Amino acid sequence: MDDGSTDGSGAILDEYAEKYDNIKVIHQENAGPAIARNVGIANARGEYIGFVDSDDYIAPDMYEQLYTTAIKHNVDIVTGDFVTVKNGRNLNRQGVKLEANKLYGEKEIRELVLYANENRLLWFAVKSIYKSELVKNNNIHFSELKIGEETPFVLECLLCAKSMYYIDEPFYFYEQSPDSLARAKYKGDYLHKLEKLYFAKDSVYKKYNITGYENDINAYTMKHTLTLLLSNEINHRSSISEKIKSYRNIINSQMVKNAFKTCSTSLIKSNLKFLAILLKFRMYFILALITNF
Repeated sequence: MDDGSTDGSGAILDEYAEKYDNIKVIHQENAGPAIARNVGIANARGEYIGFVDSDDYIAPDMYEQLYTTAIKHNVDIVTGDFVTVKNGRNLNRQGVKLEANKLYGEKEIRELVLYANENRLLWFAVKSIYKSELVKNNNIHFSELKIGEETPFVLECLLCAKSMYYIDEPFYFYEQSPDSLARAKYKGDYLHKLEKLYFAKDSVYKKYNITGYENDINAYTMKHTLTLLLSNEINHRSSISEKIKSYRNIINSQMVKNAFKTCSTSLIKSNLKFLAILLKFRMYFILALITNF
């Protein structure tokens, strides 16, 4: 998928397509990763579908191992682990919290999905392959979100799957760019984007009549999403009144309300815990003073 590239990537893809009959290239105007992947899914003709982002790389035998395992066990999904990379240096392996090298049936997958944020099953579509008929027959596609568009896709695949196999190997190498979520640049629409992701996941659970997932999704909000929001406000250089308005918006978000209602701030294992406590008790002025230096 050439999603409106301007660096000559399209020409390189065309060269490969001329050499190899099993490569098909589609060029389109830039429309974003979700649409690009959806177009790719619609045109895919293989038995399984996988995704690799252009700025990342994979182990040479990744697809050989995933596909061989998929055929051997006739499973809908085969997944592995990934490693974050910065400036060519491996930082840390991001493993799912599952039993290694195990075949999971439909009932077991449904149980795992109730803790899919905690066990990291939802972390990235790129570390897995999915049976094409699973994706296409269930009309599963990527949502046009600005953050985490892979998450609802992975969740829906899991809820439709009859079987899954986990290989305890890090095959995928995720290049951490300066524009990644952890970077220090203030994002003015961060709350809105994270809310859209939260409710996109929530809607998938409800679509399949899943119950009992609420603690998991709210704990993720407390541990990760709220940490991102608070960190974002620390990077916000503005007036006290603007700061107070931002914190009011955060605490009045239904996503954040749900987290505070069901989870403890003890889940936040960083120096931001104190800020979360101030937010919980709506001490906006103190928060604004602390985070406006």
